[in-house]
Amino acid sequence: MNHPDLNCDLGEHEAITTTAALMECIGSANIACGGHAGTTESMHRCIELALRCGVKIGAHPGLMTDGGRGQRFPSATELRHLLEEQVLPFQEMVASHGASLHHIKLHGTLYHATDQVPELADAYLQWCAENIGNSFLYCRSGAATSQLAACNGQPYQNECFLDRAYEADGSLRARHHADAVLHELSELRYRLELWRDHRVLQAHNGELLRLACDTFCLHSDSPQALAFARFTKQFCLEH
Repeated sequence: MNHPDLNCDLGEHEAITTTAALMECIGSANIACGGHAGTTESMHRCIELALRCGVKIGAHPGLMTDGGRGQRFPSATELRHLLEEQVLPFQEMVASHGASLHHIKLHGTLYHATDQVPELADAYLQWCAENIGNSFLYCRSGAATSQLAACNGQPYQNECFLDRAYEADGSLRARHHADAVLHELSELRYRLELWRDHRVLQAHNGELLRLACDTFCLHSDSPQALAFARFTKQFCLEH
């Protein structure tokens, strides 16, 4: 199977044993850097584990309120300030370990805000161009932020999701729906087989989505995170 990278959001209050186990299954870690989650201790610990496991290190900034999933979008000025407060110190911390920042992935509300508000997408991409050099932006495949990054010639990777349901337009199904998150290994297997055989993902209504995918995301707070990560790693090894 010509499979994409597997990434995971980490340092988000999961047990250290879970962090370590997930690191053994993934290629990229999106490490919470002090907004919605993340402490100095957890960031150092995640960086050390990533280096030990050969995992690419990414910053995962988020809103300070409501676990990063608040209803209010920030202003462009607030977004730039948030990135400066969270990403720049994290980047320095990564450098102190003798490594470099591979990518940045926005968390929760921020991730969707840049896709919905052009001013926020412009502010985000401009800030990244000025501050994180050639590090990749992980952006939702087919969405506005990834399209703008492509137009700007900025390094980015199209991200798809293994543990989230999709709408027919390629957006993620809102979390208040009972079927927003995949729970069964059979669902995961079907998603991986569809991708392997046809390079498509299936929306919750059955419609097939042809989305470019450079990296697949799993969330560490999903009920089946570790089981999904281990299954995906084994599936990719076998196919």
